[in-house]
Amino acid sequence: MITYSELRKFQRLERESHALQDLGGDFLEKVKEFIREKKSMIKEGEDPFVKEMNERIREELRNALKVIDDIMLTRERKVVTHALLSSKKDRATYNLSNMLEHEKKLFFSVLEAVKRARQEFKESISSSQEKREKVKKEIPHGKKMVRILEDIPSFTWRDRTYGPFKREDVANLEEELAELLISRGKAEALE
Repeated sequence: MITYSELRKFQRLERESHALQDLGGDFLEKVKEFIREKKSMIKEGEDPFVKEMNERIREELRNALKVIDDIMLTRERKVVTHALLSSKKDRATYNLSNMLEHEKKLFFSVLEAVKRARQEFKESISSSQEKREKVKKEIPHGKKMVRILEDIPSFTWRDRTYGPFKREDVANLEEELAELLISRGKAEALE
């Protein structure tokens, strides 16, 4: 079983180091045992001595839970930071030493989410640029190319239906309609 002073030692080590500290493979089991032990020490009774002892035990348990929470939050921050830094590297091996099993799951979840978001961002940049270039080449006379600034549902203008448009869409519209959308702040002209 782990003691309160050992928990405080782990807390201090985690706070003082940039790297994850080795808690040992059975850390979580020791913490569970510590909590069970403290809860089992609480006794029923009206004796003032028993009540005082129960309050001391409850207070130590509350403090221990705060320390445990701080240890886990500090470690989570380190794991997330490590995943962010690792996402910049194209490799299949990562330093997972000193990570508990649930921390490894967190690492890979964050790593995948960051990589996916980065890829989506790159795709949206390239597709927006490609759309602009393609539409720019195809502008017939009396038309104006605009970039839509906010989502616009389908609408009818001069007996013709337009849209729906999503923010960042590029559209080739009749000049008068394009000017109307620009004047209302819903689009901007592209040259």
